[in-house]
Amino acid sequence: MVGGQEKYEYTPLFYSDLFDDGYEAVGRLDASLETVETWDADHGAAVVHYLEGSEVVGVLLWNTWDAVPTAREVIAASQAGRLSPDELAQQITPGG
Repeated sequence: MVGGQEKYEYTPLFYSDLFDDGYEAVGRLDASLETVETWDADHGAAVVHYLEGSEVVGVLLWNTWDAVPTAREVIAASQAGRLSPDELAQQITPGG
C-alpha cells in the first residue's frame, strides 16, 4: 500500500443485529452530513444515503439485506458523477 501504485478503493463496512432488526453501514456515516432516506411502506426497512455536497459517501441499510455490493456501486457511481441525488431512491429497494 504505502509507496505502491495500486489505488485503494475498498469501502469499509460495519454491521450489527438488534433483536429482530439489523443494519449494515457502508462508507462514511456522519451526523453532520446531509441524508436522503427511502423507507418501505410500513417504515420497517430503510436505505439512508449520506451525502457530502452532491456525492454519496455512505449508505445505511436498515433491515435491507444483500445490498452491500449495490451500496458500494452507488457510492462509486455518485463519486464518479454518474448518479445524481435525485436518482438515489431508485437504486436500492428498502427491505429488498
